[in-house]
Amino acid sequence: MWNEHSRARIPFLADYETLLRRHAPEFDSVRERRACGPAIRTFFGGEPERAQFANRQVLDFEGLKGRTMSSSFVPEPGDPAHEPLLAGLRAVFERHQREGRVTFPYETRVFFGQPHGRRGALGAAASRALSPGVRR
Repeated sequence: MWNEHSRARIPFLADYETLLRRHAPEFDSVRERRACGPAIRTFFGGEPERAQFANRQVLDFEGLKGRTMSSSFVPEPGDPAHEPLLAGLRAVFERHQREGRVTFPYETRVFFGQPHGRRGALGAAASRALSPGVRR
């Protein structure tokens, strides 16, 4: 399961990603390394089942800061880019906040199945539970 930045081009997300590209140069390379089709197929030994959902986090500034700082590519305290990143984050937050909060949209992608093509009773039951109403 991955929460990926939504592809919806909303002004907050555009400003946030611009800030990360300016102060966290590894941002794009980390996004490119996320699990993709070939890696997923290799893990599962074939095509897994998939589901995708719109998701969001509504964050105050401390929540946004915590979410940002939890990313491996963000400069840590002591790095020369750390303080400018935080100042920029505060500016992005202030520009886009409504009632002290911003909405961070995601696309939650779920890949499921039995790895390497083995589907036991538990795998089949989990598949049915995770995708009620989906025809196979």
